[in-house]
Amino acid sequence: MPQDTATTAKTQRYSLPFRLLHWLTALIILMMLIAGQQFAGEMAEADRIFSLTGHSSLGAIIVGLLILRVALRLTGLSGRPVQDIAPWQNFASKVVQAGIYLLMIYLPVTGLLVARNHPLPVQPFGGASISTPNLTSYEALRPLHEYGAKALMLLLVLHIGAALMHRLILRDRVMASMSLLRQRR
Repeated sequence: MPQDTATTAKTQRYSLPFRLLHWLTALIILMMLIAGQQFAGEMAEADRIFSLTGHSSLGAIIVGLLILRVALRLTGLSGRPVQDIAPWQNFASKVVQAGIYLLMIYLPVTGLLVARNHPLPVQPFGGASISTPNLTSYEALRPLHEYGAKALMLLLVLHIGAALMHRLILRDRVMASMSLLRQRR
C-alpha cells in the first residue's frame, strides 16, 4: 500500500525533540566519560569531592533524559524513520543501540551503588551526601561501574563509526535522520 506524502516526509527524520534529546544526551555522556577518566589519577580530596558532585549530578540528568527518550519512543513521538539499509546493518544497529540503552540504565544503577558506598561524600547537585561509607562494598562495586563505562565507550565507537560510514562512505540519509541540521545528499 503506498504511503501518502505526509507520512513519508515524517519518517525521513526523527522528531526534533528526539534529535535534541539524542545530542544533549550524547554531549553529557561524553562529558561523563571524560570526567570519569580523571578519577583514576591523583587528586586532592576537595577536588575529588567536587568531581564526584559533578559526575553524580550529570548521571542524574542522564537518567532524566533517558526517561524522556524512552517515553518518546513508547508513545511513537520519536518519529523513527525507516532506513533503507542492508539487513545485517539493521541488525547491527539494533544490537548496538540496545546495548547503549541498557548501559544507560546499568551505569546509573551501578553509579548510585558506588556512590552510596563511597568513602567520600557524594552530593548530587551539591545537596546532602548520599554516601554511607562501606569500603568493602565500594571496592567490589566500583569495577562493575568502570567495566560498564568501558563497554559504553566501545559501543559508542561502533555507533559513531557507523554514522560516519553512512555519511562519508555510503552517503545515504541515515545520519541525516538524526542530524539537527539539514544535510544535502
